[in-house]
Amino acid sequence: MFYSGQHGRIFIKPAGSGADAPVGSLRNWSLNMQLAVLDTTTMAATDRTIIAGPRSYTGAAQMLYYREATSNVRSAINQSFRGASRTDIDDADFGENFVPGKVRLKLNLNDGGFSGDITCICFITNFSISCAVGEVVTADISFEGSGLPQDMGMIPGL
Repeated sequence: MFYSGQHGRIFIKPAGSGADAPVGSLRNWSLNMQLAVLDTTTMAATDRTIIAGPRSYTGAAQMLYYREATSNVRSAINQSFRGASRTDIDDADFGENFVPGKVRLKLNLNDGGFSGDITCICFITNFSISCAVGEVVTADISFEGSGLPQDMGMIPGL
C-alpha cells in the first residue's frame, strides 16, 4: 500500500506533561537516521577497513501557524526556546531563562486501517517562522534524537 502526506501526523509530549498531544495543521515531517563509521585502517594496510560507530537521527517538520492557547507552534517550542512558565526575564538575570528539556515526538502514519509510529526522545534544535505575501504563515522545527527511537512500528519487521 502507498501512503501520502495526508496520512502523516505528529504527536508531542513535553517532559513532565500528561498525554501526547497532536500537532495540528501539519504540512510535512521527515526523519533521517545515520550510522557513523570509524576507520580502523592501519599503516600497512592496502585497503580501508571500518567498524560501526554511533548512530544518530535528526528530523524536521513544517506546521501552518495558528495562534491559540493550544497552538502547535507553542507546543513545539516551549521546551526548548520559550519556557512555558517563565515570563519575568530581565537584565537582573542577564536574559537567562531555563534549561531546555527533551520532548517525545511520535511520527505517525495512519490510513484508518493501519497506524504506525516512530517514537523519538529529542531536543527541538531549531525553530523558524516564515511569512510571505500570498502564502500561509509557516513554522519550521528541527529536532535531534537522544538514543535510538523507542518504537519503529511504522516500519514492518522492526
